Amino acid sequence: MSDPTFWTPPDSPKFTGGLSDIPDDLDGDLFLETQGNTSEPARTHNELLGLSCGSCDSFSFLNWFERLDHCPLSLETPNCFALLWNRVSILKNINVSGLHTVDYTQGARNDITVLLTILHASIRSKLVREQCGPTVQRMRSILLLLGPSFRPTKETSHLFHAQIEIWIVFTKMFEFICKPNDGRPSLFNTSDTARSANAALGLEPTSTPDACDYLMDIILENLVAFYSKNLDGDFRCTCTDNLWIVLIRFAEKYHSDWFKYLHGKMNKMGVRHRATVFEPRSLESLRPSHGLPSSDDCTSEKRDVWSVYWPILAHTASLHRTYIAFCSNSEVPSQQIQKYSIVIWLIRTQFLGESSLSEKEAQLALRCLLSLADEWGFNIEIIRSLWLYFIRRLDCGFIRPPESDGSTTSSTGLQFDEWLGLVQATVDSELNSFQLFCLLVRKVPWSHVAELNSVIKTPLISLTRQAALHYFVLLGHLLDSFFTCQTDGTLSQSADFGILVDFILECCPNYSVSSELQNWDSGRRCATLQGLQYLITLCKYHWMLRQDCAAEYSLKANIRRLVSLASSIRLSLASSSLTSAESATVPPDRLSSFGLRLELTQITAQFGCDLVHDGDVSRDRIEHLLLFLSISLDSSLFLSVTWTDDPKWTSFLECLFSLVCEQQESVPVQTIRRLLWNDLFPHYYKRIQKQSGGAQTPAQNTLRIARDLASIGIGFVRLREPPANLEPIGKCQPVDLFELFSLGRNVDHSLHFAFCEVCFSNPYVVQQILPAIFTDSTDKEDVSWRFLTVWLSYCLLVKPSCDDRAQNQFSSFEHLTAVGNQVAEFLTTDVAALLGDADADFTLINIAAHYDQFSTFHARMAYKSLASKHLSRLCQLLCDCCSISTTAKENGIGIKYCLVPNVTADTLCSVGFRSAALLVRHCAALLYTPVTSGVGCSSLENLINNFVLPRQLFEWDKLNASELHPDNDLFTVLAIECMRDKLTEITTGLAQLSWRSDAYIGRILRDIIRLYYRNLGPQCIANAVVNSPAIEFRAHLLELSAQEALAGLKRPSSTDESHPSARRFVLKSRSAEKGHTTERQHVRSVLTKWLKLASIVDRNTHSPEVYQRDAPWIVFPILLMLDREVDEFLSSELHDEAKSLIIKYRTAVQSVESNELKKYLNDSCLALERKYNEFSMSLRGFFGIKTE
Repeated sequence: MSDPTFWTPPDSPKFTGGLSDIPDDLDGDLFLETQGNTSEPARTHNELLGLSCGSCDSFSFLNWFERLDHCPLSLETPNCFALLWNRVSILKNINVSGLHTVDYTQGARNDITVLLTILHASIRSKLVREQCGPTVQRMRSILLLLGPSFRPTKETSHLFHAQIEIWIVFTKMFEFICKPNDGRPSLFNTSDTARSANAALGLEPTSTPDACDYLMDIILENLVAFYSKNLDGDFRCTCTDNLWIVLIRFAEKYHSDWFKYLHGKMNKMGVRHRATVFEPRSLESLRPSHGLPSSDDCTSEKRDVWSVYWPILAHTASLHRTYIAFCSNSEVPSQQIQKYSIVIWLIRTQFLGESSLSEKEAQLALRCLLSLADEWGFNIEIIRSLWLYFIRRLDCGFIRPPESDGSTTSSTGLQFDEWLGLVQATVDSELNSFQLFCLLVRKVPWSHVAELNSVIKTPLISLTRQAALHYFVLLGHLLDSFFTCQTDGTLSQSADFGILVDFILECCPNYSVSSELQNWDSGRRCATLQGLQYLITLCKYHWMLRQDCAAEYSLKANIRRLVSLASSIRLSLASSSLTSAESATVPPDRLSSFGLRLELTQITAQFGCDLVHDGDVSRDRIEHLLLFLSISLDSSLFLSVTWTDDPKWTSFLECLFSLVCEQQESVPVQTIRRLLWNDLFPHYYKRIQKQSGGAQTPAQNTLRIARDLASIGIGFVRLREPPANLEPIGKCQPVDLFELFSLGRNVDHSLHFAFCEVCFSNPYVVQQILPAIFTDSTDKEDVSWRFLTVWLSYCLLVKPSCDDRAQNQFSSFEHLTAVGNQVAEFLTTDVAALLGDADADFTLINIAAHYDQFSTFHARMAYKSLASKHLSRLCQLLCDCCSISTTAKENGIGIKYCLVPNVTADTLCSVGFRSAALLVRHCAALLYTPVTSGVGCSSLENLINNFVLPRQLFEWDKLNASELHPDNDLFTVLAIECMRDKLTEITTGLAQLSWRSDAYIGRILRDIIRLYYRNLGPQCIANAVVNSPAIEFRAHLLELSAQEALAGLKRPSSTDESHPSARRFVLKSRSAEKGHTTERQHVRSVLTKWLKLASIVDRNTHSPEVYQRDAPWIVFPILLMLDREVDEFLSSELHDEAKSLIIKYRTAVQSVESNELKKYLNDSCLALERKYNEFSMSLRGFFGIKTE
């Protein structure tokens, strides 16, 4: 030990007293005899010698405290105390001044430890009885110098630990005075011992307080004060446990029971006015002013005591057990040391008393109870007492509602992962009081589960919705505890699970009687159903974690009982929505009126998602999961929801279809497949049907909903093997469903688009569908054509529409060969050859070309029948989706009723005309079949009526003249442009047919030329003429055009009808003055129209022969219009243009040398002259045609 003169600061107090903490007459002479020896050196160490956090466990401390170790150092007691006083003063002054140096403070601390070790070893070996009193008094003076306990920090740690060490040595010295136990005879009798003990503590010899109790009170109050200050502090020190053990040792030796002693003292601390010892030399100055916050309210003081009492009780329980084990030299059973009578008294006082308990106080008490349960074990009376408290508070907001994302309306709805987090929470989590109570319930052994059930059993019908959900959290803890307590690989206590299920069923009304469930409030039934679904999902969670569940018959049987209860409640909720027409005793839509129909749907959809979503399930565990799904899914799940567009419902079904299609042949799949076909498909089919909007436009599906419905449709196609009589469509094959979802007339168009988009935008989906539709029981050729037709609908209609969509999320995928050779393996050779590497346009060309390759009539007709049969479905889809005709509108079809998400009417119009034009151009011969019965029409006629000649064209003048027609009956600008643009392709297709002999085709061509020329302008007619595939067809179009141009001038004359020129090509005039202007305008309009057509034909005709053949049809209308009675109304520009064309064509005809061509021109001119015999001059003479 270093020189005291070095350690002692200049202003340090002298050993003769003078400290303000010690009265002048208190022990002032105790250190006089040691002044001359304070310079004796002591040993120093580089490392810390005394107490430090975690340096000494409880057993080691007890060994040290009970045993008298030999100390190698020797120092006279007075000198030892003088040095101890010096070092304590130095350490205290360092902390007061704030000059902290590690070496400086640690050196002083080590000196104190060494000195205390010397004193502890010399208690019995050197001290004589007469020296005990002064020795204890000197230690008391040092304690008074330090003062009461304080809240330590990292800077004052050395001083705090030194104070603890001094207290420990002091109690050892004091015990030596009171009851020496070294085997020597006591020098004092009982009264002398009491007087010596009182004198050592500074009490009067005849003081009323017992010295030992007085010292224990001081120590306890200091420890309580320290503990109360450090409950939430950042400084944690386990060294105080040594002082707690000393206190426990005193209580066990001199009061027979530590917990009774603690209970009595803590109750006294709750008393506002306590007795104080007014004796100047006592330890009264070491007593904290108050270990707890003061308050004028006595009840508040009691509550402050409980907030410290619970942690101290829990903390000292483990220390008490250690001390008892040390004394008995063996482990002590918890039944021998538990003091639950005190705990029960605290619970009934604090939880069940008159004063209210805050949530924070309840959490503190329950956390302490969990610690006590770890030390003392299980006690059912604790659960019983606490349940009396929580049963009244179950409807409080223990569980925080989740953040609302718009997908749910229930304020208490939790996803299973969140609910599982509540069930599997640990003590270290941020838990509320009810969750802590659930953790306490989990500590009950399963051998006492029946007794526990009798305590917490509560009829669910008596609980509110909130309370029921909290109650199921408690049941979830019990269920989770059952599975977690089982050993790996075996379910040795499956009978206990049956007991728990019996308990759950007993809490519900008799679910086998529907009337009892109907009398139960709907909202509470919803909450109960949600809780049961949580329990079933929890069983599935552990089912997937264990390998032995599938082999336990009793476990599966009990899970089925839970499922049966949930099904009964679910069906009772669904039946609550009966309308008054269906049930005279039930109010209309009672369930929906309370907003619970949506909640029932949401919790059922969430339940389905929780069942099928199990992360990345390995392939060998899929069947394990399917087995549980076959147990937990039943018809009530689908009947109660019918159908909902909730994304969770779709997600559940998609995962379910994926699982089922992965294991087609397993036994559990058969059960699930029957549920999907019999209970889900009818509701799905009803959902995808077209909605009849009446006079209003039906509601439109969103893009997400349409794609979700399409995904479910693909699932049904992949499911295979529909039942023999599938409601409501009857017997069908997967290919029938495939065609239904993509082309069916009763199916909503948004599903058509989404289904084809999902199918053909992903090669993986195509690979999944092909094996499903090509089965051994189907006609391969028929299925190949049907698949080809659906693919054409995607390429012609769906893909172009979706490519224009602003939110197109699918990549372009049009060529089926991108899938590989797998498609060709399924299709027939002929159909595969039609596809090849071509797109839809070339595929249509291949289909038409294949028709011409057959050499026999019967083969051609068979092929035509097959092709037209399948292409007619595509044509019908085009008409239903894109028709602009008012006839289609009146039938509830057409572009107005094709509501496809993010696809505009203009897009449908342009795509529809393009597709219709391609079909007519390439496949007109296959699509047209003459109808003789008068019933129905061919696919070609259907396309003509809806795209080429819609009814509005025939009513053009009427619609434009009327002020009452609706605006949407008129053509849009885009529709008119499409009709003009696609006319060439339409006429090219019609040219393939028997337009000379077939009256219908001839009428179609006449109507097209007449209506288009009159209403849409001559330009489109001119383009059709120029691009005609054959010379004869070109001449026919020009002839029809000329007839329409002449018909524009032909009107009845107002002159004398007996005159040879009574019928003139003039307009009717209403008055002489006004008629002159009207005639001029009309003639100009008619001639301008024809000159536009003639000019376009003239500019774009490059063959001399074709140019010469066109001459009669081009020139004749111009000659008629340039009649002398009409010529005067024309402007000079029109007159010059007309004469220029006449001269060009006349010159071309005069250069004809071929007799065959001359004969054709002569016949054409003769036909015109005969038809229009009022023409005064000869057309043949005009051209100078002379035939040989």
